[in-house]
Amino acid sequence: MMATPKIRVKLVGRDSHTAYIALPGHPEEMTPGVVSETISLDDIIDGYIGPRVHLDFANDKRLIGIEILVFGEMK
Repeated sequence: MMATPKIRVKLVGRDSHTAYIALPGHPEEMTPGVVSETISLDDIIDGYIGPRVHLDFANDKRLIGIEILVFGEMK
């Protein structure tokens, strides 16, 4: 039986206002070059209202991480 890839969730920041979801294929350590491109939801969805959400992609265009930032009022 093949093992199911793990999803890791990490709360970041003094007051845990940021969550990072590392998807299968994301390396344990965040080193330069791991993420080749980041796309923000508000850049691709006109009029988006909600927390800042960044989608992190590897060199092969695979989604490997999702960062969610919530500070005060959401835009």
